[in-house]
Amino acid sequence: MPARTRYLSGVTSPPPSSIPVRELIPYSIIMAVLILALMCMVIIRRFRIRSANGANKGLKKKVLKSLPKQTVELLADQHSECAICLEELVVGEEIRVLPQCSHSFHVGCIDMWLKSHSSCPSCRVVLVVSRCCLPGQELSQLC
Repeated sequence: MPARTRYLSGVTSPPPSSIPVRELIPYSIIMAVLILALMCMVIIRRFRIRSANGANKGLKKKVLKSLPKQTVELLADQHSECAICLEELVVGEEIRVLPQCSHSFHVGCIDMWLKSHSSCPSCRVVLVVSRCCLPGQELSQLC
């Protein structure tokens, strides 16, 4: 079968040559890498948006300081161990008891945790402290 030719103003041109597959391989690899990079950017962006909108941003210093401190007097079941450092709570130590869930921790341990998280490390309840605790105010009077 003869090759088709175009006639344009009486000039014939040769048929278009096909590009060998060997020459297309680098371009297909580059396209695959670019598509993969684009997909990674979309996934990372979604993750950042979710984490920025999440509740675990940490508490401000003023709110952190407003959480009441207590001294361990009697060891009940819920006050026996700090869930962050896993050390026993000793009578006479200063602890913080979170108002929403009543979990207790060493002051230094929970303060470090709450600087980067706004939830209880044991039960993940989000701490929403709407007002500062006044001196002498009981835990039952908090939100």
